[in-house]
Amino acid sequence: MTVHVKLMGVLRSKLPGGKADLQVDEQSTVESVLSQLELSQGQIHLVMLNGEAVKEVKKALHDGDELTIFPPVAGG
Repeated sequence: MTVHVKLMGVLRSKLPGGKADLQVDEQSTVESVLSQLELSQGQIHLVMLNGEAVKEVKKALHDGDELTIFPPVAGG
């Protein structure tokens, strides 16, 4: 199945143009995609799934889902 991924801020360098359509297994979760992208919890502030904040990284994904991943923000 295909999952659409958008990386924001400094994470954009992990993917060409900061976004990609990833082919993943039917049993994939938010956590497995983060692992596939080699993103650790310390690099991530917020994950959105289809426009809603993800509270549980074990959440199952479905074909066509969109993940948007935000890094921690610093500054003032």
